[in-house]
Order: sequence, then C-alpha cells, then structure tokens
Amino acid sequence: MKYYLKVLPYKAAKRLFPALAQKMRGKIGSTDYRSASPVMRGTMVLSINEDLTPLLPGIKPPTLLIWGEKDTATPLSDGRTMEKLIPNAGLVVLRDCGHFCFAERWGQFSRVLDSFIK
Repeated sequence: MKYYLKVLPYKAAKRLFPALAQKMRGKIGSTDYRSASPVMRGTMVLSINEDLTPLLPGIKPPTLLIWGEKDTATPLSDGRTMEKLIPNAGLVVLRDCGHFCFAERWGQFSRVLDSFIK
C-alpha cells in the first residue's frame, strides 16, 4: 500500500505536469533509479511492474531469502509473500538493515549464506 501512495501521485503528475514529475522523481525514486540513464530507468520500470508472483510456486530448488528489516525499496512483506509461495523457501530477516543488507551486515549475511550452502 505504501508503494502505491508514492507511485500513483507520481504517475498522475507524469501525465498532467511533466515538470512537477521530474522534481518528484528526484525525491521519491530510489537512489538506483535516480542515478540511472533514461534507458535504464525504462528497463527498471518494466521489470518492477512485472508481476512474477504466479511463477513463485514453480521454483523447485531450496531457496534462501535474506531481507533487511527496514528495506523500503522492497518491503519485508514481499519477502514474507515469497517465503509462503516458494515451496522450499526460508526467510532470514536482518534487523536494522535496509535494501542492501549484504553490504550493511556482511559478516552476518555471509554466515547465514554459508550455513545455507552447507
């Protein structure tokens, strides 16, 4: 829901007030999105808007999901949904981390990953 509260006003502004949309993008888009080229932004929009949820039950290998508790780019609720829909999935939540939890908590992240691989 939080995602839509950010995105819908931007989409409306993009159609009706392009200059305002440009200013909004600088404030609401992710760092990756803001620093990407126009072509890459288009690619990101297409991939982010693609709903792959129906494919999740078809994932067969054991799957480890490692999520940052405070991820605002891809909320923890998405990780919980993926854990439920992927048959052999586990979710590990790293506290006080954002989207790049592998970088923020490399030691903890690598221990979890090592345990999963073994």
